Amino acid sequence: MRYTALCAFAVVVTVGISPVRAEELPAEWKTALEPLSRLEGTWEKTWTVHKSEWAPEELRSSGTQTCRWILDKGHLQEEGRDADGSSYMSIYSYDPAAKELRATTFRSKGELWQMGGKWDPEAKSFTWTARAAEEFTPIVTVTFTDADSYRFDVRIRNRAGNEVYHLEGAAKRVKQVKK
Repeated sequence: MRYTALCAFAVVVTVGISPVRAEELPAEWKTALEPLSRLEGTWEKTWTVHKSEWAPEELRSSGTQTCRWILDKGHLQEEGRDADGSSYMSIYSYDPAAKELRATTFRSKGELWQMGGKWDPEAKSFTWTARAAEEFTPIVTVTFTDADSYRFDVRIRNRAGNEVYHLEGAAKRVKQVKK
């Protein structure tokens, strides 16, 4: 019995070990993931939710986030907490088949967002759009104003193209990741 359990454990551990190391990531992946390095570190954010169909009153809030590379630098993880006590985690990655960045966000209030993204080096900005937009289409833009600051804009439109939600804000890096 003990031998069987030990063999089962060895199989599970071995299957979970990948022979590909970070230094072996394809060049295309490294190039695509590199702009995400701008997000490394701890950030303080402030934002305004503008009055809209989904927000009957204007709301101002704040939060913090920390971004760090995980899984041999193949993905960037962002963890954040907002002033209302809610929290979230996002995982950023690269999809070589679609040739675009991917972001999946899980929120403590039960929401799940999956978006595809592009980096525009001239504008120094990411643009993220929902992958499977059905009823609503969110578009998130993150534009770096300098090495330690960025502005962000979230707009959600319904099928008719009407804006039902608008949030905009700014973030300032308060702690750089040690390399």
